[in-house]
Amino acid sequence: MSKKDILQGALTGVANLLDLTDAERKSRQLRELDAAANSFKYVESETVANGFKTVTSGVTDVVSQVQGSVPDQASYALGVVQLDKSAAKSELVKVVSAPDKSDFTAITGNSKLSGNGFLDVSISAPFPEAIAEVVQTTTNLKPDQIKAVVNKNINTELFTDGTLDTVLGDVIKSSNSISNVLNTNITSIVGNTNISLGKVDFGFGSLLENLVEQAFQPTKVNLDSIARIGDVVKTVSNQDLQKIVRLKKQGKIEEAADILQKYSDSPRSILIATVNKIDNRASKVLEPEPLAIDIPTSRTDNFVNIWREAFTDIYGTKIFSPVIRTVEIETELANLRREVTEVVVQAGGVEEGHYTIEDLHRVFVEEYEVGFIPHFYITKYGVIHRGRPLEVETFDDDINKVPRSIRILLEATRAPLASKTMREFKKLLGSIYRAKPGIQVFGFNQVVPGEENPFFDVPRYIKNTFDKYNVPDYNPSKDAPLTQKELIDRRG
Repeated sequence: MSKKDILQGALTGVANLLDLTDAERKSRQLRELDAAANSFKYVESETVANGFKTVTSGVTDVVSQVQGSVPDQASYALGVVQLDKSAAKSELVKVVSAPDKSDFTAITGNSKLSGNGFLDVSISAPFPEAIAEVVQTTTNLKPDQIKAVVNKNINTELFTDGTLDTVLGDVIKSSNSISNVLNTNITSIVGNTNISLGKVDFGFGSLLENLVEQAFQPTKVNLDSIARIGDVVKTVSNQDLQKIVRLKKQGKIEEAADILQKYSDSPRSILIATVNKIDNRASKVLEPEPLAIDIPTSRTDNFVNIWREAFTDIYGTKIFSPVIRTVEIETELANLRREVTEVVVQAGGVEEGHYTIEDLHRVFVEEYEVGFIPHFYITKYGVIHRGRPLEVETFDDDINKVPRSIRILLEATRAPLASKTMREFKKLLGSIYRAKPGIQVFGFNQVVPGEENPFFDVPRYIKNTFDKYNVPDYNPSKDAPLTQKELIDRRG
């Protein structure tokens, strides 16, 4: 899978969290409600229709004699209408009660001025809510009757069923109102957006940079590369990662280094340099990266030159140094002169406590008078250490050389193995597969029947994790490791 495919997958994940289909449906509903709330049937000025007289019309370019010029319905246009008695004759007559009539007569001195009268000064905009408000405050019509009046002044067939009821909800005090729909829909969309952005918030200023971190973890890998105190691996928390990223963005490198100091005993200059390397621009991450970049190809050769089995100087050299990036293993395997066709995975250690690789080297020297046998040692803290140089053949338990194999030792005494150990084992084995796609991988219990380690089913693991299979009809406990030609022939 290419880096672009991985980034596309991250973008798809955000889209799924946003639930864009539902958001578009909710937005479409709000747009329709807005359109309905700002529409009305067109009526020429000074014309009475549907219970209202059009006083002023803001609709232009209308030529009554020209067919098609007169719109059936107008939207977002200014207009003024006056309530007409045809809207509801009996309801538009103001009935004056006897006590009020006496008071009005006393005030005006004329009984004719205190009689029942028609209300003819009710002015409104032509839009549904405005019309409904005027009718409601001027008459005693019930909600259904108000909706009937409004319904005559808008072409409801142009909208989804129930749209007009929602538009009038705030006026007639219905729970299904336009304000409620607006609040519900916007709250839902904003909520999904906040959840989505929260899941990919690593402190960067742009969504794309945050997605780059989610997909490839360049900053986490960068920080974790020095997150080690002694032989104990530390993991920078997401919370501190966010703080470091934001401080770096603000130019506060020293403060970011202070946070990183909690996880590392590296010199201050290294901490600052690590913070300065934070760069999640997609253009940088998606650039093709040669396998050999920043990886000295002579490293294995140097280790071969200083390897002396039991007499190897393990203190004056870096021969058992940790592997920072497993990609360097791919380069070394690609340049390996020794033929390699299989990997054997072992597990061992002490029930309580921890064996360093130097401790184990001394055990092999004392018991077998040879140097550390495995080529790699992965601790329970998730540190991959180099062991025997890849160019040097390993040994079996009878101290006989085993050709064409790579031996990996995992620190464990029982199942399940530490998650950090298995995480780094997956990285290491993935790099070996990329350099040697057809290589076979066995558990020590397959090579030496009766053994229990490495305490997990290696054939099932490589199938489920890498979709890889070993050669059928091959018994690693009886058959010698295949040559490269034999492996190719057996795989067909």
